[in-house]
Amino acid sequence: MIVSIFIFNQFVSFFSHKGGTIEKNDFYSILELILQGNADMGIFDFLLGKDDKIYNETYRFGRFLECNKPAVFTKIYNEATDHFKQGRYADSFVKFLDYLATPPENNVTFKRSGDSVEFSITHGSAVITGTFDSNGTFATSEIGEYSGRSAALFRDLLTKNFSMNYCCFCAKNNRIYLKHISPLKESSPLKLYYAIKEMALKADIHSQSLFDDFNMLHESSQREKKEATPLEKTVKIKYLRQWINDTFNATSSMSPEKDANLMSHYLLALCYRIDFLLLPRGKVWKINDSAIAIYSDKVLTQSEKIRKMISFLKDILDLSDADMNGCFFKTVDTFALVNASTQNDLVQFLLDQFSSAKYYSDLHQEKNTVAVYEQALGYTTYFLGIYPAVRSLLTLYYRIFYPGFFNELGIKSDFYDAATGKFNKRAIENEIQSIIGHERKLFPSLNFITYNLRYESPSRFAFTFLNEITYLNFLQPAK
Repeated sequence: MIVSIFIFNQFVSFFSHKGGTIEKNDFYSILELILQGNADMGIFDFLLGKDDKIYNETYRFGRFLECNKPAVFTKIYNEATDHFKQGRYADSFVKFLDYLATPPENNVTFKRSGDSVEFSITHGSAVITGTFDSNGTFATSEIGEYSGRSAALFRDLLTKNFSMNYCCFCAKNNRIYLKHISPLKESSPLKLYYAIKEMALKADIHSQSLFDDFNMLHESSQREKKEATPLEKTVKIKYLRQWINDTFNATSSMSPEKDANLMSHYLLALCYRIDFLLLPRGKVWKINDSAIAIYSDKVLTQSEKIRKMISFLKDILDLSDADMNGCFFKTVDTFALVNASTQNDLVQFLLDQFSSAKYYSDLHQEKNTVAVYEQALGYTTYFLGIYPAVRSLLTLYYRIFYPGFFNELGIKSDFYDAATGKFNKRAIENEIQSIIGHERKLFPSLNFITYNLRYESPSRFAFTFLNEITYLNFLQPAK
């Protein structure tokens, strides 16, 4: 014990010398770890942020976010812009490709010969190939191959072309492509970013509607898909069906006419969870996304929205095993579906949702209160570009309340026992401090006061957990 306290005092001295501070509650948390002789995380790991568990490279949870790329990429983008302004167009284009890279993923490859560049960019299932030379930029992405002629297909493609700003669908040799062309002096990094992003997103997930609507169109063999393991597919399909059925059971006594608002919390929480934890593609993604989108419809009544959401989710249950299997595969992403958000955006949204949860809490409706909190955190993962620390903390929340899913993937999650209603306080707080320690390298003022967490019930824990997230400080020291 004397040795442990001596080590603790040395670390306090070291940390203060580096310009940081240790809050009173941090002291209690660290001292508790020493007293308990934590076997999972040493005191050195706790203070320095060494983390082997949260950042599991086997599985990814949550959407890809460009806003969380290292700051060095901003410098690379600025260099690309400077080269373009000074007429060094090939240098600018190469720097632009460097900016799109997502290490360690091999999502961008290119070969330069003088002022000519051949390149390939992978985003999801889409592969964009093209050339850059003295004529400008030419890029294409093969979508699929069709058999026979269909006026309906070409009419649909023409309609889609009107909605795009930089790209267009075209046909050649019975194949459908997306194409973009920019003259040399219009191939600025800014324009190319939005042009290639539009092509990537349209060619990846948004092209699914084409395969669903036109049976004579078959997905191109040139598209990029890396098979998920049989275990991952089995677990994800199992919980996709289980979570939908569980939600239907939880809302079975509710009426869309009388309880539309309450039902929306359950249904949206489910859809956000499917998107964040299961990362479906293809038909499942399309249907789940439609279920979320319909809730924002300006014309339908609340009850009509709920009925349509339920209908969409039933469509997922009706998919065959083969269709389900085709919706889960690994991808490499280059572009994000959502833009960066400030911490204040997240804070203001959560504070608004706390008042909704309080309504059900005051009525002592435990499950309904928890549903509101999960819907709130799910919204932030779906619509906001959140910091990595927040993403990791929200992943932890899911690990606490959906341990079966994670355990079956091989990710130990023994934080909460639903049968007894008991939380593993020590494991939860160790995990939180591991997350914060890891991110504190970039944000020295980042702190999560675990002393404020309450474990009397899931709803009390949910509120205190999310409330602490609103106090996270992502300010960086001035350089």
